[in-house]
Amino acid sequence: MRFATVVLATLISLAAARTQANVIWNETSGDLSGDRLAPSAFVLNVGSNNLIGSVAGGELDYVALTVPAGAQLTEITLVSYASVDQVAFIGMQQGATFTEPAVGTNVANLLGYTHFGSGGAAPGTDILDNIGTGAGAQGFVPPLPAAEYTFWIQQLGSLTEYNLDFVVVPEPSSWLLAVLSAVGALTYLRKHRRLAPRLRAERAP
Repeated sequence: MRFATVVLATLISLAAARTQANVIWNETSGDLSGDRLAPSAFVLNVGSNNLIGSVAGGELDYVALTVPAGAQLTEITLVSYASVDQVAFIGMQQGATFTEPAVGTNVANLLGYTHFGSGGAAPGTDILDNIGTGAGAQGFVPPLPAAEYTFWIQQLGSLTEYNLDFVVVPEPSSWLLAVLSAVGALTYLRKHRRLAPRLRAERAP
């Protein structure tokens, strides 16, 4: 097997992991937590992680999501949005709880926030970078490293149904390690194949 083939096969397998879909929660199975000090908690997988929920009339959804070691959060894509109200709100902090209340929020204590929906970031949009530029918040530039992050999702008006896809990929070092491992295995096989005929000849009576 040629070097390029091995590397290509490794990259394809990693890309396949990137596209694996996983629904971490569908609120038809029950409500997400409305308690900022005890959010619904999930560990994200490499690939797509769909969070399907709904909020209305000041209802709050709090979700704590763990990006595992060796991975990073690269996107939060708004897959779908259904509501007569044009926008809903999402804020985030790093940590296992949300320290700021929904009323009297100190924006400076948020990692970021944004509005999403038909009047904000529309379906199909990656809103992670929007969250990172929320005015007055701490801010960040994606991707986000392995850690636990808590999200606050809210709609003050009519029922809003949303589907957010949290996309996680291996850190670049993990990709590089996988490629280097493939290269090392190929080098070993090539060396072994070159030496095999000589070793057989030396061992022959």
